[in-house]
Amino acid sequence: MLRFSVKTNTIKHYFTKAPEKGRPVVSNINAILNDKNNVLWVADWNYGLMKYDRKKDIFNTVSNSYFEHNRLSDNRVQRILEDKKGLLWIGTEGGLNRYDIASDTFIRYQHDPNDNTSLSSNSIQAQAMTFDKDSNLWLGTWSFGLNKMEFSDSKRLNAKFRRWVNMPDDPTSLPNNNVISLLYDTTTLWIGTFGGGLSRLDLNTEKFTTYTTKDGLPNNIIFAIIKDKNGHLWLSTDYGVSMFDPLNGTFYNYTKEDGLQDNHFFWGAAYKDKNGTIFFGGIKGINSFVPEEVKPDTTMAKAVIVDIKLFNKSIDNQRYNSLSKVVEFHYYENFISFEFAALDYSEPKNNLYKI
Repeated sequence: MLRFSVKTNTIKHYFTKAPEKGRPVVSNINAILNDKNNVLWVADWNYGLMKYDRKKDIFNTVSNSYFEHNRLSDNRVQRILEDKKGLLWIGTEGGLNRYDIASDTFIRYQHDPNDNTSLSSNSIQAQAMTFDKDSNLWLGTWSFGLNKMEFSDSKRLNAKFRRWVNMPDDPTSLPNNNVISLLYDTTTLWIGTFGGGLSRLDLNTEKFTTYTTKDGLPNNIIFAIIKDKNGHLWLSTDYGVSMFDPLNGTFYNYTKEDGLQDNHFFWGAAYKDKNGTIFFGGIKGINSFVPEEVKPDTTMAKAVIVDIKLFNKSIDNQRYNSLSKVVEFHYYENFISFEFAALDYSEPKNNLYKI
């Protein structure tokens, strides 16, 4: 893990070390949470949940209890969220955990093959946990679709899970059971999948609308979804970054040639700061940008016909000139080709044409 100081432009490294008390124990970070009390929590793939001591500048592993019932269900932690009551919700490869900081106690929610109201799978994904306006928790899993956690008591102890999975014969169902990113937005849940593209769940009708490469996405793997202040969605994919306008269903795609560190990004490596700046982490570094400053080029390039060939030979200039609007051919002159140029040279690789 790295800590970057904006003021001094310096970076401090936290390397992997043996899990000794009071030592920095950092190996593979999946998530970081700064809670309402300004406590920094870190989700580590090997050492579980860690708490950062700002005064001593060290990390401590949380609750290595010898009692099975009062510790994390799995040390491979993917995601950390804080609810309105200050409870931490921790998604792991071994199910969901609720952590009460005050009492240092855990409650587990795991898959039960004999209970269809339990979590559909214990494999919760790094960017696939979010709360809705009613404080219900939505979770994405690997291979077993989408879950909604509904609480039946005010203390949020007892819960049932509703499930959504792909139904091959239903185009309005979840497009793919590998749900890896989620974004809640009023009456809509945006869902990023591994291979099925971007899906929109209408929470009123409970129907899915899906967008794939056929609709303009650069890639059908959606690692993260972030909404900017104009209502546009920014998606990190396995082939660049895409901006999606939900109002007109249009995608604007950006690749390495546009300044990205690479076309490939990481699971869960996404963040929006208080000023609206978006950060996406990839295989060769981090990209940060202010969404409002990224202006898509919507200029329609003018296409001009520069040559017309008949049987692979340019036609006689007397028969055709650049001012002509109509060129007539005999019925037996049936092997015709055209050459044209687009008069826009700013980003020629992005010019597309359709006949």
